[in-house]
Amino acid sequence: MEWIERMTATVDYIENNLTYDIMYDEVAKIACCSMHQFGRVFSYVVGISLSEYVRRRRLTLSALDLQNSTAKVIDVAMKYGYNSPDAFTRAFFGMHGVTPKVARTLGVKLKAYPRITFHISIKGDVEMEYRIEEKQDINIVGMVKHIKRQSANTMENDWKEASGEVWSTWKEFLEGGTDEKIGAVHNLYRAPM
Repeated sequence: MEWIERMTATVDYIENNLTYDIMYDEVAKIACCSMHQFGRVFSYVVGISLSEYVRRRRLTLSALDLQNSTAKVIDVAMKYGYNSPDAFTRAFFGMHGVTPKVARTLGVKLKAYPRITFHISIKGDVEMEYRIEEKQDINIVGMVKHIKRQSANTMENDWKEASGEVWSTWKEFLEGGTDEKIGAVHNLYRAPM
C-alpha cells in the first residue's frame, strides 16, 4: 500500500504544478527513488513516459481553458509552459486534431487525457462453482488417408514436389466433390472442411 500512496502523491504533485515548472527530481523524492528509477517504473506502469503524461495533461487542461474562457491563445500557451504560440499550436493540433482557435468553436470534439489513479486489483479472489456433466455421444465424420511422412526440414528445397500426394488429396477433397459426398452420406448440415 505504501507504493500506491507514493505514486498517488507524485501524481498529486504533478497535477498541482501543471501550470508551473515541474521539478522531476522532486517527483523522484516523493516516490523515494532516483529519477531514472521512477521514470522507468512510471513508463512501465502507465504505458507512457512521465514527460508525455505531463504534456497530455497540459494539453487537456489548455483545451478546457480555451473552451471556457476568453483568454488569448498566447496566454494559455504560456500558462501551460509553451514559450511560443507556434510550438503550442503544433502540440495542440497533434493531440486534438484542430488548432487552438478552432477549439473555441461550439461543438468541436477534443481529446481529453484524464488524471491517472493507482489501484491494486487482485484477480482470482472470487470462488467459482463448477460441475462435470456427461453429454451424449458425438459423431465425428472425416476422411483418412495414409501418406508417407515428410517434413519441410528433411526434404529441403523439393518438399512441395515430394509431397504432391498431400496436395492432390486436398484438391480431390475440395474440388472433386469428396466433401459434398461425405456430407450427403452422413446427413451433415454442411459439407466438412
